[in-house]
Amino acid sequence: MNAAHPSGFLFGKYGETVFLPANTPILGLFPTIQINKKTIPLSGWHRIILYTDGLLTLNEQNSIDMDFFYAYASQDNSYALQKFSQKYNLIDNDYSDDITVVSITITLKGR
Repeated sequence: MNAAHPSGFLFGKYGETVFLPANTPILGLFPTIQINKKTIPLSGWHRIILYTDGLLTLNEQNSIDMDFFYAYASQDNSYALQKFSQKYNLIDNDYSDDITVVSITITLKGR
């Protein structure tokens, strides 16, 4: 589910990337919605990245290089997204749309 935001990504420790396609309408738009579930087996380290469309539409002078974003987002490093935010001056800036990035790190041991 993506609440009408861009598709997310699941990055693995060994460079694998799984595209998490956007497949539902905006939450709350319809009283009942069908949700398509999918199961992805995981082992070891993975990072899920979800973000709002404001990241894609900053402004003409400061557009995001999404390959650069994915390179930072896929790192097994808690400071990588902070560095990315500093490079693009995303903190304490007044943009016309919200910019939110959710990073979820999963570490499964013994599997």
